[in-house]
Amino acid sequence: MLGALVAGIAAGVATVGAALTAGLSTIGGIAVSAGTSIAAFASTAIGIIATHIPDIERAIRIIGIVSSIIQSISKMLGSDMKDDPEELGYKALHAEKKAEDFDDIDEYINYLNNEIRVDKNKMNQMKPEEKATCQVVGSAIQCASIGKQLQVNIPPESYAGLALLVSDEKIQTYFGEGEELCKNIIALVKELKGAGIIDLKDVDDYLKDSGDFDKRHNTGEALIKSLEKMELGEDTVDILEDFSDVVQGVKKD
Repeated sequence: MLGALVAGIAAGVATVGAALTAGLSTIGGIAVSAGTSIAAFASTAIGIIATHIPDIERAIRIIGIVSSIIQSISKMLGSDMKDDPEELGYKALHAEKKAEDFDDIDEYINYLNNEIRVDKNKMNQMKPEEKATCQVVGSAIQCASIGKQLQVNIPPESYAGLALLVSDEKIQTYFGEGEELCKNIIALVKELKGAGIIDLKDVDDYLKDSGDFDKRHNTGEALIKSLEKMELGEDTVDILEDFSDVVQGVKKD
């Protein structure tokens, strides 16, 4: 199973070069240490990002930005998270227990925060692609906790989609940057939850024009109403069209 996982990841990141592939080969060990659900999240997210952002340095930089956003959202929701995503992911890769050993994701996080110690020297000596791997793993864990708090499922496609969106300058004009961006993301998820969207994979399917037609239609209606309530100052249909283009990798002149 682990061999197949590593092979799948290597194929997904082939476009970013041998360096990132080598760094992400450690994902195979995630299924053993962090757990299969965390491994699946990390491998899927990294594969999507690598496919759309083929430049190794840019992909690593974007992963760092998104991981910081996830960390900030977690704190805004009241989490007492002690570790940033990179350190959390590093601990997950070196801990005896994995996510599936706990009934609650926050119990797992408390275990990593309080019972696992890191070798700072080894951690600081990691290559950029290895640090990026740890950041995605840590973010996967934090997304599970955020999803629990907001009562929605946050799939790897949402993490990867956020990476693609923040990499686009035009998209940044809609949702802002820093604290404003994080607040807008939380507000949008809450609005969608109120409209009955409890699995954010539905949003990804809508933006990619995939999946069940009726579900896509309902998700689109919910997105339009949610964005209108947020009063972002732009036409909601135009915003969704731009979101869709970025997620699908459509290039516009």
